[in-house]
Amino acid sequence: MGIPDKAILCYVQLGAGQINEIESDLNLTLEALDEHPQVYTILGESLIGKSEIAKGERVRVLRDYPNSLHFKDFDFAVMASGYNSFHEALEAGLPTILYPNMKTGRDDQLARAKAGEEAGCMVVLKERTREKVQIAIDRMLDKEVRSLMRYRCETLRRKNGADQVSDWISEQLS
Repeated sequence: MGIPDKAILCYVQLGAGQINEIESDLNLTLEALDEHPQVYTILGESLIGKSEIAKGERVRVLRDYPNSLHFKDFDFAVMASGYNSFHEALEAGLPTILYPNMKTGRDDQLARAKAGEEAGCMVVLKERTREKVQIAIDRMLDKEVRSLMRYRCETLRRKNGADQVSDWISEQLS
């Protein structure tokens, strides 16, 4: 992808844009990231969303599924706080700035995001302004902050039960 080894990689995925308009938040985010020459942005495009044109010389597009397979490669992320994104970031230990979608009827993205923030592994921006986005990104550029956030992701991880069920089935068969 033409990214220097010492670059800081930020994954950005704000949703497919099917429920709410994401272009203004995306522009705010890309502009704030562009202020930092050491940051390369990987824009994760949804396969169900419209294709965005990469904006900026340090922006790359990842149109793959599932993008979460690559989360261990990123230094931090800026994402919508949908169920899958939240849990995939948590599982990968990925320090994340979350943009909860306040227009979903049945999905309380703010409550989910707040759980990550209270655990100290995520930053929540309910309302996005140029200043708030920049402050959150500046915080993520601190390597010690990211390291602590990765560690704190562990407090929210839960076993998925697959190993326990497999062990139980094996015991029943023997």
